[in-house]
Amino acid sequence: MGITIFGLGPASCKHLALETRKLLEALYTRLGMDPSASVTIVDAGEEVLLPPDLVTGLLITQVDSCQVASAAKTALRGYYSDEYQVTVVRHLGLPAEQITKVRLLEIDRLDGIDHLTSVYVPPRPVSSTEFSLKPVVDVMARLRSPGGCVWDMEQTHLTLRRYLVEEVYEVLEAIELADGVKLCEELGDLLLQIIFHARVAEENGRFSMQDVVDTVTEKMVRRHPHVFGEITVRDAAEVMVNWEQIKKREKPGERPGVLDGIPIGLPTLMAAYKLQAKAAKVGFDWAEIGPVWDKVAEELAELREAAALPEAERADKTEDELGDVLFAVVNLARFMGIDPESALSRTNNKFRRRFNYIEAKLKEQNIAWKDMNLADLDVLWEKAKEKEAK
Repeated sequence: MGITIFGLGPASCKHLALETRKLLEALYTRLGMDPSASVTIVDAGEEVLLPPDLVTGLLITQVDSCQVASAAKTALRGYYSDEYQVTVVRHLGLPAEQITKVRLLEIDRLDGIDHLTSVYVPPRPVSSTEFSLKPVVDVMARLRSPGGCVWDMEQTHLTLRRYLVEEVYEVLEAIELADGVKLCEELGDLLLQIIFHARVAEENGRFSMQDVVDTVTEKMVRRHPHVFGEITVRDAAEVMVNWEQIKKREKPGERPGVLDGIPIGLPTLMAAYKLQAKAAKVGFDWAEIGPVWDKVAEELAELREAAALPEAERADKTEDELGDVLFAVVNLARFMGIDPESALSRTNNKFRRRFNYIEAKLKEQNIAWKDMNLADLDVLWEKAKEKEAK
């Protein structure tokens, strides 16, 4: 039994006070713990001094009131999440023994806490969910430092814009392909761009990567009061309503117009979707999908009419009408709960795969593109579709 009494260093069971030794023996027995498992023992109040990399189980003794339990909970939140399961033990080994497994969030809400109450916190499982951004942050700092990479040192927020967009679309492609290995790699590339921007900002005295992490963490907690506070919600729709209300309170007067807040540089399909969604929030929308289908048909008919105009009138008119068709289709996608940007990206990737199949088959047979007619190519296209369906 590996024991550490906080402040005294390692000790074996025989050196412990008799009461503590009996408590531990009962705890190991009742919880079915491995007798060789290590545990750190602290009195309530001392948990604030624990090392941040604590890997053993933790037994907090003398949790003799709800106020003490609340203080312990506050201290432990620096190490564990509110949902982390702990065990509250009362009168262990006595006739009135009670063992209760609860979330860390609840340890100060239990009845009957007295001088014979302790809290056992099991060791955190070693898993890939525990990670650090420090290695890649350090690499970026080295690349941007004197003696680092000349190209990396020359980059600014403006020059990095295109790479950020490219990495986002490569992530989307990996998701579409359901390729876990590729997705892992592309998410890493996207994360690198974020760290790159944070490093540039830090060098300019604006903010650091830690500021980025802290800001988004605080925002997510603030905008999820139904998780981190006392508010209750019925469904996801109510979550979104609360989210928008909280955003307005956070930035009063910043976006007076209904359509304000949509970035200028968004891809056009995504921008159209957001414009329509914002207009819908104030009632500028159809109540059902039927009229949306009609609008798509109407805009297609107007495009056909524009295409039949004399050449001198046709160019601007057809471009205008084609835009209306696309805008109407985006609205249809919104009513159907489909992200048009993702849908078109999916089709683009599908086209690329099938076209590449045709190209590979032509190379296998040593046939030039010019020697194939559309009917022959269509046969290969159908074979590509059949291959994907298997």
